[in-house]
Amino acid sequence: MNISAYMSSVKTYRWLPIHEQLKKTGLSFEISVIGPIEPDFALPPEIKFLKSDVKPSQCFQIAGQNCSGEVMFQLVDDLEYSDGAIKNMFEAVISADNVMSTSHHFEDSADLTLQQNIAGVSANHLPLLPVCGMFPRKAWLDNRGLDVRFDGIMSELDFYMRLSINGYQTQFINGIVTEMSSHRKSDTNGRLSHRYWEKDRGSFVKLWSSNGKLYPIRKDIMRPYKNEDLLTVNQYYG
Repeated sequence: MNISAYMSSVKTYRWLPIHEQLKKTGLSFEISVIGPIEPDFALPPEIKFLKSDVKPSQCFQIAGQNCSGEVMFQLVDDLEYSDGAIKNMFEAVISADNVMSTSHHFEDSADLTLQQNIAGVSANHLPLLPVCGMFPRKAWLDNRGLDVRFDGIMSELDFYMRLSINGYQTQFINGIVTEMSSHRKSDTNGRLSHRYWEKDRGSFVKLWSSNGKLYPIRKDIMRPYKNEDLLTVNQYYG
C-alpha cells in the first residue's frame, strides 16, 4: 500500500471526489474515514468507514490507527488538489527519511501559504508546517499519533510541530491544495474552527509558547489516547 489517507468527516458527498483525486495518482491507496454520518451510497473498496460520535480529533486518531500504508496523508473534506500534487507529495516523502510534504495552501483564489501564525499569539509565526501533510507511517508510530488534549482542531499542528523538533523538514511540492469555501458552507454542523477555537487554541499556545514567544521545545510531554473504548467514549485530559 503506497498511501493511507485518513480523515474525520461529516460531508459524505465529498468522499467519492476525494477518492477520485487519489485514484488519479496511479498509486495504491486506502482512505480511512471516521465520523457520525453513514453514507447512503456504496463505497468503493478503498474507502473504509467506521461510525463514531466521539470528538473530531479523536476520530482522526482512530482513522490514523487504521492506516497500513507506506506513507500517511491527513485529509479534510473541503480540500481540492491540483493535478499531480498528491503524487508529488508521495514522491517527496519516499525520497528522504525525514520529510513531511505539503502542497501550497490556497483558500479559494487567495494564497495562504506564508500566512501561518501561532494561533493568534502576538506576531510570532510557526515554522512553515504542512496543510494536510503527508509523512512516513513510521513518524506516526514513533510519535504516538495525536495528543488527547485537542478536541476538534490544531491536533495536526501539534503533531507537525512534534515532528519538526524531531528532525522532520517541511517540503513544499509543485502543487496546490485549495480550501473551498463552498464546501465549508454546506456543513450544517458549523466549522470546527469556530466550535473548538477557544479551547484548542489555548491548549496549543500553552504547549508551544510563553509570554507571546514561540518555544523551540514543547512544554509538556505528549498525552496519547488510550485504545480502550476509543471508538465509543470521548477521551479528555485535564
